[in-house]
Amino acid sequence: MREVTVGALTLDECERCDGTWVAADAFVRLCRERETRVGFLNSDFARAADDGAARDGAAGGGLPRAVETKIRYWPCPACGSMMNRVNFSRVSGVVLDVCKAHGTYFDAGELHRVMRFIEDGGVDRAREKERNELEDERWRAKMLRDSPTVPAFGGSIPAETRTRWLLESAGAANGAGAAIDIAALIASLFRD
Repeated sequence: MREVTVGALTLDECERCDGTWVAADAFVRLCRERETRVGFLNSDFARAADDGAARDGAAGGGLPRAVETKIRYWPCPACGSMMNRVNFSRVSGVVLDVCKAHGTYFDAGELHRVMRFIEDGGVDRAREKERNELEDERWRAKMLRDSPTVPAFGGSIPAETRTRWLLESAGAANGAGAAIDIAALIASLFRD
């Protein structure tokens, strides 16, 4: 591996496969600091990754190069322990080799893809999706606890369904056909 300096960051690049090793603290900086990320994306190092990706695409008639189907686990270059394979931000489609203690190994072009994913708002979208899924689970648990007639199913629960279930459970608590206190209903939406 040879050291490559990009702005204030030092990365290690494999001259054989064009992969990149990024220390844990440097990767955190790349992910958190927009200025550092933009500096990386505008660097000669990132432009070379873009050129390589374009070259690979052009060779295949504009199609991305074939994805390797054999999954390999690699040892951490720092400690020798096997690294974990992780889909960055759970939805990026970029599967990285990670040693939580020491850093992340990126195959050729992956570091650029991750930085572009972050810059294009992918992490924010992933967080929003995760928040929505957690909210759905919270509602599902509440409704299952409060109303034995609520079906248990996976997937997203539409807002109208949540409201209907809440109205049904409030009506059941007040007696069938009883008037529902709308203020209490609205207040319950903001309680845990």
